Amino acid sequence: MRPRPVDAIPDDPPLDRHVPIATAAVTLGCDESTVRKMLKNGDLEGIRVRADRDSRGHPRVSVASIDRYKVRMAIAPAIASAAKGAAAKPRGTTSGHKAAIAFLATKGILAR
Repeated sequence: MRPRPVDAIPDDPPLDRHVPIATAAVTLGCDESTVRKMLKNGDLEGIRVRADRDSRGHPRVSVASIDRYKVRMAIAPAIASAAKGAAAKPRGTTSGHKAAIAFLATKGILAR
């Protein structure tokens, strides 16, 4: 049997890398429990790598899903702020606010 030429070998699809929960947490800048919740809610995708048939396995997070999540979260605040319109104006001081400031000033807590 002759070996196939290299050109005839189909390209394998790129394998998605998976990282442990701790690595995903550092990458996203959050706690490991948050990453676990994101996996449970479907915000991130992952797999379980089992050491043996009887173990539940160790969760691993897809690097591609981390990248997609970062893109979604970077875009979401811009969309949300555009939907709200212009930035809210600061409110003027109310009579209650003025009274509280005056009270704190009389106690020496707040200097005017």
